[in-house]
Amino acid sequence: MVFCRCHLSHSLAARFSGGFFLSLVLLAACAAPGPSAPYPAFITASDAPEVFLAELPGVRAFRLASTDRQTGHYLVELPVAWNGSSAASPGKSVEIFVLAGDLSVGSDLVLGPAGYAYLPPGGLGVELRAYDGARILYRLDEPRPGAMIQTPILLDSTLLDWQPTGTDGESIKELRFDPGSQQRTWLRRLEPGTTLPWRQSLSSTEAILVSGALDYAECIDGSAQVGPYLPGGYIRRPADVPHGGPVSAVRQESIWLQHESVSLGAGQPADCGSP
Repeated sequence: MVFCRCHLSHSLAARFSGGFFLSLVLLAACAAPGPSAPYPAFITASDAPEVFLAELPGVRAFRLASTDRQTGHYLVELPVAWNGSSAASPGKSVEIFVLAGDLSVGSDLVLGPAGYAYLPPGGLGVELRAYDGARILYRLDEPRPGAMIQTPILLDSTLLDWQPTGTDGESIKELRFDPGSQQRTWLRRLEPGTTLPWRQSLSSTEAILVSGALDYAECIDGSAQVGPYLPGGYIRRPADVPHGGPVSAVRQESIWLQHESVSLGAGQPADCGSP
């Protein structure tokens, strides 16, 4: 597989890199207390606990979500001249999304900002290097029954075209879909002024805002609870919870990185009402 080093335009690179943590600081310092939910929502990566991540020694890691000590989703800061290996996670799949900097995967592949890697379980692992440091999202998962993707996926998501969803102002880029396990990882873009319908998924969904700014609604006990999101905003939504809706407001072009462990499709929720 041939992979070329490609970078975002200057404006996009700023949103994926330095702007990410600047927005985290501003959000932590300026945001008023917001709504709450019985699941992780309306939170930011700056609130995540710092943990020791044995799989990536010598890094700073912040746990966004975890069901146990062996799996989870992390925001990771790789220092200058860092090197490691995905072999440190035997028997688990690894997903990486680069927020800032460059990450070398193997001997000659380089992922820049918005680069994506999926490394399936069962391999011998690949070398990982961050010569100038990098900031990544790092996900560990157990093997899934029926999984068909058994080879690594390495891609520059900026080279993929945005695909329409049927909702004006909304588009997606699919990074991975496994027809056997039904796992799915994708980017979701919302343009300013987009009017969203209420939606719900038949499986749990995990999402982190990579760039942009918006107010997004969760339907809690039949009432729309709307909270602000800046880069680093995080949700882990259970199945069958309505979200979005016309009470949400996209203030800047916003890009989410989203993951479903089992992609079972969407239901058709009724109007949740107003906050």
